[in-house]
Amino acid sequence: LDKQGRMLINFVGGISEFKNISFVRALALYESEPKAFENLFKDKIVLIGITNTEIPRALTPINELTALEMRANALNTIITKKFITRLNPKINLIAIATAYVLIGFTAIAIFHIQKSSLWISVFGAGIVIL
Repeated sequence: LDKQGRMLINFVGGISEFKNISFVRALALYESEPKAFENLFKDKIVLIGITNTEIPRALTPINELTALEMRANALNTIITKKFITRLNPKINLIAIATAYVLIGFTAIAIFHIQKSSLWISVFGAGIVIL
């Protein structure tokens, strides 16, 4: 968590990535086999929510997810302690500057070796990527 209490979620996937059971099936299990129901949920964290296709979804780095799926991913990030951290701004600046220098040298080398305009493409693509 950062100073404001925020966290970057390490997304692992949608509902299929987590053990899940429909409410109807859980209710049927409770009515038919209470002991099995108890064992299924004993010492577990349970998230209850809607997962059908008609509810609104939010765009995430991996796919569009429901609020329940996003909460499951956030909880998974906390439990597994696989946090995403930001680079120190100084290190980030050094990495970007190094990449620019490498792209520049690559473009110059291509120009001297091939005497063509390919170096412009390499340099331009490198700038766009960064």
